[in-house]
Amino acid sequence: MHDVDGEPIDHLSKVDLVMRRLIQEIGPVAFKPKVRRSPFESLARLPTTSRQSSRGYPSAVRSAFPRAEISPSDELLAMRVGSIRKTGFSRPKITALRDLAFNALDGTVPKDRIIKELANRSIVRRLIEVRGIGRWRCY
Repeated sequence: MHDVDGEPIDHLSKVDLVMRRLIQEIGPVAFKPKVRRSPFESLARLPTTSRQSSRGYPSAVRSAFPRAEISPSDELLAMRVGSIRKTGFSRPKITALRDLAFNALDGTVPKDRIIKELANRSIVRRLIEVRGIGRWRCY
Protein backbone atom coordinates (compact mmCIF):
# COMPACT_ATOMS: atom_id res chain seq x y z
CA MET A 1 0.00 0.00 0.00
CA HIS A 2 1.27 3.46 -0.84
CA ASP A 3 2.01 6.04 1.79
CA VAL A 4 -0.57 8.77 1.50
CA ASP A 5 1.11 11.98 0.44
CA GLY A 6 -0.02 15.02 2.40
CA GLU A 7 -1.60 16.91 -0.46
CA PRO A 8 -5.26 15.76 -0.11
CA ILE A 9 -5.04 15.83 3.68
CA ASP A 10 -3.48 19.31 3.63
CA HIS A 11 -6.21 20.53 1.27
CA LEU A 12 -9.03 19.17 3.44
CA SER A 13 -7.45 20.65 6.54
CA LYS A 14 -7.29 24.08 4.90
CA VAL A 15 -10.82 24.19 3.45
CA ASP A 16 -12.86 22.42 6.12
CA LEU A 17 -12.57 23.18 9.83
CA VAL A 18 -14.41 20.01 10.87
CA MET A 19 -12.15 17.84 8.71
CA ARG A 20 -9.10 19.65 10.08
CA ARG A 21 -10.17 18.83 13.63
CA LEU A 22 -10.91 15.19 12.75
CA ILE A 23 -7.58 14.76 10.97
CA GLN A 24 -5.76 16.27 13.94
CA GLU A 25 -7.62 14.08 16.45
CA ILE A 26 -7.75 10.81 14.51
CA GLY A 27 -5.00 11.16 11.93
CA PRO A 28 -5.11 10.17 8.28
CA VAL A 29 -7.19 7.17 7.31
CA ALA A 30 -5.08 4.04 7.22
CA PHE A 31 -7.17 1.08 6.14
CA LYS A 32 -6.71 -1.86 3.86
CA PRO A 33 -9.53 -2.64 1.47
CA LYS A 34 -11.31 -5.94 2.11
CA VAL A 35 -11.92 -6.60 -1.55
CA ARG A 36 -8.95 -6.83 -3.86
CA ARG A 37 -9.68 -5.66 -7.38
CA SER A 38 -7.42 -4.79 -10.27
CA PRO A 39 -6.97 -1.07 -10.95
CA PHE A 40 -9.04 -1.52 -14.13
CA GLU A 41 -11.93 -3.17 -12.30
CA SER A 42 -11.90 -0.59 -9.49
CA LEU A 43 -11.96 2.25 -12.00
CA ALA A 44 -14.59 0.56 -14.16
CA ARG A 45 -16.95 0.76 -11.21
CA LEU A 46 -16.64 4.58 -11.00
CA PRO A 47 -18.87 5.43 -13.98
CA THR A 48 -21.53 3.08 -12.61
CA THR A 49 -21.68 4.47 -9.08
CA SER A 50 -24.07 7.33 -9.83
CA ARG A 51 -26.60 4.69 -10.88
CA GLN A 52 -26.69 3.33 -7.33
CA SER A 53 -29.54 5.63 -6.40
CA SER A 54 -31.50 4.42 -9.40
CA ARG A 55 -33.82 1.44 -8.96
CA GLY A 56 -32.34 -0.14 -12.07
CA TYR A 57 -28.72 -0.07 -10.92
CA PRO A 58 -28.28 -3.68 -9.75
CA SER A 59 -30.00 -5.22 -12.75
CA ALA A 60 -28.15 -2.93 -15.18
CA VAL A 61 -24.78 -3.92 -13.76
CA ARG A 62 -25.72 -7.61 -13.73
CA SER A 63 -26.95 -7.37 -17.32
CA ALA A 64 -23.88 -5.53 -18.62
CA PHE A 65 -21.44 -7.60 -16.59
CA PRO A 66 -23.02 -10.99 -15.86
CA ARG A 67 -20.03 -12.30 -13.92
CA ALA A 68 -19.33 -10.98 -10.45
CA GLU A 69 -16.37 -8.94 -11.68
CA ILE A 70 -16.28 -6.26 -14.35
CA SER A 71 -15.29 -7.67 -17.74
CA PRO A 72 -11.64 -7.36 -18.72
CA SER A 73 -10.74 -4.48 -21.03
CA ASP A 74 -10.70 -6.48 -24.25
CA GLU A 75 -14.08 -8.06 -23.47
CA LEU A 76 -15.56 -4.65 -22.70
CA LEU A 77 -14.29 -3.25 -26.00
CA ALA A 78 -15.72 -6.23 -27.87
CA MET A 79 -19.21 -5.58 -26.48
CA ARG A 80 -21.57 -3.73 -28.77
CA VAL A 81 -22.52 -0.27 -27.55
CA GLY A 82 -26.18 -1.06 -28.19
CA SER A 83 -26.00 -4.10 -25.93
CA ILE A 84 -24.56 -2.03 -23.10
CA ARG A 85 -27.14 0.73 -23.72
CA LYS A 86 -29.95 -1.79 -23.29
CA THR A 87 -28.79 -2.38 -19.73
CA GLY A 88 -29.42 1.27 -18.88
CA PHE A 89 -25.98 2.84 -19.18
CA SER A 90 -25.94 6.26 -20.84
CA ARG A 91 -23.76 6.96 -23.87
CA PRO A 92 -21.38 9.18 -21.83
CA LYS A 93 -20.89 6.38 -19.25
CA ILE A 94 -20.28 3.85 -22.00
CA THR A 95 -17.78 6.24 -23.59
CA ALA A 96 -16.00 6.58 -20.22
CA LEU A 97 -15.90 2.80 -19.74
CA ARG A 98 -14.57 2.23 -23.26
CA ASP A 99 -11.91 4.93 -22.83
CA LEU A 100 -10.89 3.25 -19.58
CA ALA A 101 -10.61 -0.07 -21.42
CA PHE A 102 -8.43 1.47 -24.17
CA ASN A 103 -6.19 3.06 -21.54
CA ALA A 104 -5.94 -0.21 -19.60
CA LEU A 105 -4.87 -2.07 -22.72
CA ASP A 106 -2.24 0.51 -23.72
CA GLY A 107 -0.76 0.58 -20.20
CA THR A 108 -1.88 4.05 -19.15
CA VAL A 109 -3.96 2.38 -16.43
CA PRO A 110 -1.29 0.26 -14.77
CA LYS A 111 -1.77 -3.35 -13.82
CA ASP A 112 -1.61 -4.46 -10.18
CA ARG A 113 2.04 -5.39 -10.13
CA ILE A 114 3.06 -2.09 -11.76
CA ILE A 115 0.84 0.23 -9.71
CA LYS A 116 2.41 -1.08 -6.50
CA GLU A 117 5.76 0.29 -7.63
CA LEU A 118 4.54 3.78 -8.63
CA ALA A 119 4.43 6.89 -6.46
CA ASN A 120 0.96 8.36 -5.84
CA ARG A 121 1.66 11.40 -8.03
CA SER A 122 2.69 9.16 -10.93
CA ILE A 123 -0.49 7.13 -10.58
CA VAL A 124 -2.63 10.26 -10.56
CA ARG A 125 -0.88 11.69 -13.63
CA ARG A 126 -1.64 8.50 -15.53
CA LEU A 127 -5.21 8.05 -14.39
CA ILE A 128 -6.42 11.58 -15.08
CA GLU A 129 -5.79 10.90 -18.76
CA VAL A 130 -8.85 8.64 -18.70
CA ARG A 131 -12.20 10.22 -19.54
CA GLY A 132 -14.33 10.66 -16.43
CA ILE A 133 -11.51 10.28 -13.91
CA GLY A 134 -10.52 13.50 -12.22
CA ARG A 135 -7.70 14.12 -9.82
CA TRP A 136 -9.74 13.64 -6.65
CA ARG A 137 -11.28 10.38 -7.89
CA CYS A 138 -7.80 8.90 -7.80
CA TYR A 139 -7.60 9.20 -4.04
